[in-house]
Amino acid sequence: MKDSTILRGGALMCKLTPKKYNEYKEDMEELYSLFEKHNSNSSFRVTCLGIYNSGKSSLLNALSESYDNSYFKVADIRETKEIKAIDIDGFCYVDTPGLNATESDDKTTYEAAKESDINLFVHNINTGDFNQPEREFLEPCALNWGDNERFLQSTIFVLSRQDEVDDEERQIQIVKEKIQEQIKSIFGATTQPYIISVSAKTYCRGKEKGSSQLIEKSNIPELQELILSMKEEIAKIRGQRIEKKHRTICEKIERRIQALQKERQKIIKEKETMQRKMDEHIRLINETLQTFNERNFADVYQMYNWIFRN
Repeated sequence: MKDSTILRGGALMCKLTPKKYNEYKEDMEELYSLFEKHNSNSSFRVTCLGIYNSGKSSLLNALSESYDNSYFKVADIRETKEIKAIDIDGFCYVDTPGLNATESDDKTTYEAAKESDINLFVHNINTGDFNQPEREFLEPCALNWGDNERFLQSTIFVLSRQDEVDDEERQIQIVKEKIQEQIKSIFGATTQPYIISVSAKTYCRGKEKGSSQLIEKSNIPELQELILSMKEEIAKIRGQRIEKKHRTICEKIERRIQALQKERQKIIKEKETMQRKMDEHIRLINETLQTFNERNFADVYQMYNWIFRN
């Protein structure tokens, strides 16, 4: 933005100089960011978050149809030390460094999450509810995200490795309820969180064997459907946010214009009052001068008559 910013919307067109733009800078930058995301042809970003060995990479391989784990490296040690991404069918799947490894990695993961359209917070269901490193990542999100409802609307809490759980159905339900309470405690939001348990291993095995039963049991198709429905909903919400932000900026500018108009009217009235006072002072001065001159002329005339007649 070199010389000016032009905001077009409805019947309003406002040209803002750089100085005036500063009053609306934060709103304008958010609006342009929303416009860029809404109108961008780039892929829809799906980012995996979680501590190492939680099953992030395995989940991303399943979602990206990489049944040999070739897209995202899978290991029992910490493999992902930087952002890794791959574009497939309009989606950009992103793997992030495992949480609680280094402060720098956590910051990188947080920034990736902020840039993402949908976040998959992957948790190993075999460990029970959220552990300390997971809570220590989510708590700052709740404090700094800016909108906890929006965070929950764009985040799916994925309970991985459900195939490794004994008494699967009962245990999954217990963990889901505990995690739901933790999310409510951390974010204090009324939005119902998205929580789903999956097995990437079962899904890949089902794909390799052509077993629809294994594929369905893995819950990966259900997760894929949820991601698709969220994509549509997020696009809709983003459009609504653009309209709301645009309306907010226009209203601010209108209020500013009205304030300036009131200030202008005030200045005009003050000028008129001052002009009237000045006119009155000038009138009084002129009258005084006229009276003074008339008296002086009369005195001079009398003196003249007295001198020359005597």
